[in-house]
Amino acid sequence: MRRTITLLAVGATLLGGCKATIPDDTFACTLDSECPDGFACSGGFCRAGTVGDAGSRDAGDVDAGSRDAGDVDAGSRDAGDVDAGDVDAGSRDAGSGDAGSGDAGPGEPEDTLAACADGVDNDGDGQTDCDDPGCCSTGACMVGVGACECPPVVARTEVLVPAGDLAPGTVWTCDTNYALLGVVYLATGQLTIGPGTQVRGEHQSALVIQRDARLEAVGTADRPIAFTSNRPPGSRAAGDWGGLLLLGNAPINAPGGVNTLPLLDPARVGYGGTDAAHDCGHLEYVVSSYAGDPFPAGFGLANIQIVACGTGTIVTHAQTYAGADTGVYVAGGTVRLDHLMTWANGVDGFFYSEGYTGGLQYAFITDNGNNGLAGRTSFADPTRRPASSPQLWNLTITDSGGVAMSFVSESGGHVGNSLFGQHAMTCLEVNDTSGPLIPTFLSVRNTIFWNCGGPGGMAWTVGASAAVFETDPSYGNYFEDHGVSGPGWVPSVGARAARGGGAAPAGYDTTTYLGAFEPGVPAWTAGWTDTTID
Repeated sequence: MRRTITLLAVGATLLGGCKATIPDDTFACTLDSECPDGFACSGGFCRAGTVGDAGSRDAGDVDAGSRDAGDVDAGSRDAGDVDAGDVDAGSRDAGSGDAGSGDAGPGEPEDTLAACADGVDNDGDGQTDCDDPGCCSTGACMVGVGACECPPVVARTEVLVPAGDLAPGTVWTCDTNYALLGVVYLATGQLTIGPGTQVRGEHQSALVIQRDARLEAVGTADRPIAFTSNRPPGSRAAGDWGGLLLLGNAPINAPGGVNTLPLLDPARVGYGGTDAAHDCGHLEYVVSSYAGDPFPAGFGLANIQIVACGTGTIVTHAQTYAGADTGVYVAGGTVRLDHLMTWANGVDGFFYSEGYTGGLQYAFITDNGNNGLAGRTSFADPTRRPASSPQLWNLTITDSGGVAMSFVSESGGHVGNSLFGQHAMTCLEVNDTSGPLIPTFLSVRNTIFWNCGGPGGMAWTVGASAAVFETDPSYGNYFEDHGVSGPGWVPSVGARAARGGGAAPAGYDTTTYLGAFEPGVPAWTAGWTDTTID
C-alpha cells in the first residue's frame, strides 16, 4: 500500500525506525506518571494494554492478509496504539514482521511499542534500543516492522515537502519517502534522518542546512540513507535535482572571512567564520545521486556540498554518483572525510577551494567526466592564504576523463600512500606560477602512478613543480603498472601496492598498503554503495 500526504507546512515530525518490546515487569511503579508512554501502573508494574486514551487496536487490525512486507497503513496507526495481543502467532509471518515470531512465550517480552531512547534493555537480550543503538535515535519504534528493518520502498508513505523552512527538531524516517518540491532550508536546530530513509528531489529543489543548523543523517551498512531524484527508477538522469548543501562557520580565505554562494537567496546561503571546530552535522552511510540541477543563476550544486564546516563535522562512508556537476565539493573549513566513493559525475569526483585545510582518507574516485580530484585556493585570487592544502591519504583515483589530481590556482594538498592510473590526460597537474607551494602546501609521497595520458601513456606529471615528485626518489613514488585493476580495485596480497606505505600525520591511519582498499579483505564499499545507473 502506498499513500501520498502533502505537508501544508514544512516541519512535521514523523517518528519511526524499528520495533521494540518491553516486558510487563521492566518498570516498577506506584503511579501512572512513572511509566513510559502507552503504559499504566498496575499491580506495582508498568503494564501495556491499560491505557485507553491513545485509541486501541484490535487483533484483527493487522493480519497476515492485510499487511504485505513492511506495509503498515499510516491512517490506522496512532503513536503508542498497540496492545500486547494485537499481533498473534497467526497474524504475522516472516514477510510482515519479526520472522516467524508470533506470541511471546513464557518468560519472553510482550510485543508492545516502547520508547527506544530510554537506555533500557527492552527485550531482555543484554542490549538496549532494539538491538541496535543507532536504530532508534528518533526516540520511537515502528509498529508492524521487524526490529530495525524498513518497509519496502514501494510500500512507504509519500510525503511532499514544499519549498520553505523546516522546523527545528524535524525527524524523517524510513517508513516514509520525502519528495522535495523546491529549496528546503533548515535555519536553526537539527534535522534528523533515520537509517534507510529516502529523500528525493524534484527539478530546482535542494536541501540546505544553514550555518546555525546541523544535519544528523546516520545510516547503516544495510540501511544507507539515499538522496536522489524523484523520477521513477529507469528514468533518472544527472541534474534531476539540486543536491545537499551544508553551510558552516569555520574559517575560509575570502576577504573578511565570510562569503555567500552565487545561487538561491544570498541571505540564506552565507558561510564562513572563526570556529574551526564548527559542527555542521554527521553524515554516515549516505548515498547521493542525480544532483547538479543548475539554479537560475546557472550555478550547479555538487551531489554533496560541504562549505565552511569544521572539525566537529563527521562525514564517513559516503557515496556520490551520476551528478551533473561534482560528486563532493568542499569549500573552506577544516572538516575531515573518510571512506568516500564518488564515480560517474559529470565534472570532478572531489573538488575543494577557499583555503580548505581539512582532510580525506580512504577514497575511491573513478570514472568522472573531468578530473578525479581537483583543488583551488580561491576562484577570485590565487594568492590568498591560507592556500587550500588538505591531507589526502589512501586515495585510489582511476579512469577520469581528464587528470587524476589537478592542483590549480595555487592550490596544494599533502598526498600519501595512494594510487593514480588510467587517466585520459595525466596523473598530476600543478600550477604554482605566483609562488612556491612545495613543501609547505604541496607534497606527494609513497604513491604509484600508471598508464596516464591514454593507453600506454607516460604523461605522469604536468608543470615544473610536479616533476620533482617524479624525479626525486626521496618522495618514494613509483611510475609503473601497480598490478591492480577494476572493477574492485583491491590489491592482491603480493602486489606492489600491498608492500608500501609511509607514515601518515597525526590523526590519520598509517597503512602498510597503498590506495583506498586493504589487500586481501573485502572492500569497505561492499554492500551499501550503488554501482548501477538507473
